[in-house]
Amino acid sequence: MESPHSIGVIADTEFGAVRGSLDGSTNVWRGIRYAAPPVGELRFRAPQPPSRSAAIIEATEFGPRSPQPRSSVLLSRSAAARLDEDCLTLNVWSPSGGAARKPVLFWIHGGDNLQGAAHEHPFSGRSLAERGDVVVVSVNYRLGILGFVDFSSFATREQPADSNLGLRDVIAALEWVQGNIAQFGGDPNRVTIGGESSGGDIVTTLLAVPTAAGLFHRAIAQSPSADSVHTAEHAANVASTVLAMLRVHPASLQRLRETPPGALIAAAGRLVAATRLSEATRSSDETRHFGGARFSAATSAPTAARTPFAPVVDGTLVCEHPLTALQNGRAHRVPLLLGSNRDAATGIAAVISTSYEGHASAHTMAHDRAARMPPLAIADAHSPFAPVWLYRFDYSPPVRKAFGSRAPRSSELPYLWGSLPRGPLPLLEALATDSAARRLSARVQHRWLSFAKLGIPTHAVGEPVWNSYDEHRATMIFDARDVLVNDLDAALRADGDSEGNTARLPAGATHR
Repeated sequence: MESPHSIGVIADTEFGAVRGSLDGSTNVWRGIRYAAPPVGELRFRAPQPPSRSAAIIEATEFGPRSPQPRSSVLLSRSAAARLDEDCLTLNVWSPSGGAARKPVLFWIHGGDNLQGAAHEHPFSGRSLAERGDVVVVSVNYRLGILGFVDFSSFATREQPADSNLGLRDVIAALEWVQGNIAQFGGDPNRVTIGGESSGGDIVTTLLAVPTAAGLFHRAIAQSPSADSVHTAEHAANVASTVLAMLRVHPASLQRLRETPPGALIAAAGRLVAATRLSEATRSSDETRHFGGARFSAATSAPTAARTPFAPVVDGTLVCEHPLTALQNGRAHRVPLLLGSNRDAATGIAAVISTSYEGHASAHTMAHDRAARMPPLAIADAHSPFAPVWLYRFDYSPPVRKAFGSRAPRSSELPYLWGSLPRGPLPLLEALATDSAARRLSARVQHRWLSFAKLGIPTHAVGEPVWNSYDEHRATMIFDARDVLVNDLDAALRADGDSEGNTARLPAGATHR
């Protein structure tokens, strides 16, 4: 009797043949290595090509996660729940049959550049692959101190260290796609990069990376921030803080390569706590400025990301702030779909300590602006040079509204990935996933998939046309009924109070 492995589909890559398995009508390859293990002397170095294998590699298990806080890992004994520096793997879903060369959707997970993984819920590519006849790729990359703290300012010839490691990992994975995806049924000339939250930040950063030219042809940024990178000076300060936490002298980077991953995870937690304390104690005026006019496309780009873990303007890979590159037409001129969620502050507010209740209201309002203004600034900057489509995701099932939960950051992901709960469910979960939610999921998938195929988010019969942003700052609201609105965020642009601006159909709304 044949085992599942023996009947899996084999694809030949530059680095050896890989055998996947069947998931419904979709072939899936899990845990394909796209770079050498970044361990030992390769810790804090740019990713290197993997060794070629003469034997067929079994690609039936997801690879381990980059080392990260245990709280972010599901309680599981699978390899996918393991933490390991040897984490540079990707996953491929390709539907059987259909077009010979399918569009490719390349997904970059979020998690503040500190946690998360390519395989975690809801990121199963089967639904998108089957519905859209596309090849879906998801990627793991280095996180936290291993991937997003830049020690290059302390490097020497004897103790080298490279910048932008997590970003370089994603680029290496995109290079793997260019060289190999045709063997999986994908078209290397129709690659769409997409990501949410910090994954969306990586997308907008890649738009401004000169060496990423030709690696992708469309881009999707969900809930990106416009202050997604560090200056070199700020990055050096973060690195110096980490070295002090670990009691490593800047002249002894070799000790940093020998530091156990657990110590790096603990130091990352302390660094996050210090950053959150600093954020919580900022004045209301500073935070209002952060969330308001500072992100107008007419103003200069922000100077530093409000997270300790971010890419850095290193002058080599990232030559300037992404927003500056976008504003001046120096970014890659590819079609861009982007937006955020109506109640993004619901998710962000969780990082603010309850011991700072006096600041809570000001922070919540400011974060509402801060979450929405970056997509607007990016849209304003990019639309003169390439097509842009802007959205806002407003939907929340009735039972969740009753419990005070609306449309926080990342709540759109199960709708996009087609991973809403199905089958026998506890009553509340069943009510939370109503028929309107499933219809919305189908509409979102249709829009995103048509964008990946054509570079335009086309509409299904009976749904409103999604005009590009340059037509009166058009914005698509995804809700129980999708609505196109012209200049939805006029109040935010005027730094006014936008609270409750979706309680009724705004002026300028159109629908069919």
